[in-house]
Order: sequence, then structure tokens, then C-alpha cells
Amino acid sequence: MSAGTSSSDDRGPREAPRWPSWLGYAAFSLVGAVPLAAAALFLPVRRRGGDQGAVERVGTRTVGRLRTLRSGHVGDYVAWLVAEAAAFGAALTLIAM
Repeated sequence: MSAGTSSSDDRGPREAPRWPSWLGYAAFSLVGAVPLAAAALFLPVRRRGGDQGAVERVGTRTVGRLRTLRSGHVGDYVAWLVAEAAAFGAALTLIAM
């Protein structure tokens, strides 16, 4: 062997590749999210007689107001997308400070 080259034996044993630490968190989130989504899609909704709870009344009222704000026009969706992106950016800025 020449003086300028080295063999693989000179480097010692190779270390096994390690999984990134975030991969475990991503797998854990996926394992939790998939059954929750499946339950939301396929399990029947249990309704009480005609009586709505206080939380359901407030939720229905809030969603109704939001639906009136979104008319379905393309420009409306673009305006909401920009507003939501700005709110998200502001939240990230506050967190980063």
C-alpha cells in the first residue's frame, strides 16, 4: 500500500446510523392522529333530544358567524389566507422573542 492511501481498517469500527430524534415524535403524533381522525369520520355522532349544551350553542353560533364571513369567492379565500398567514407570522415572531 502506498503512503498516501489508507485502508478502511485504519478508521476503526463504524458507528451505526442513528435515527433523528424528531422521527420518534413524528411517529408518536401519527399514531395518535390517525385513530382520532378515523373516529371523527366514521363514528356516529350522539345527539341528545332537542337540547343543546352550552358549549355546542356557542360553537354553533361562532361557526355560523365565520361562515357568513366566508362567501366562497376566490378573492375572499385569498384575503383570509393572507390574514391567517400574517397572524401565524405574528405568533411565530412573539414566540421567537
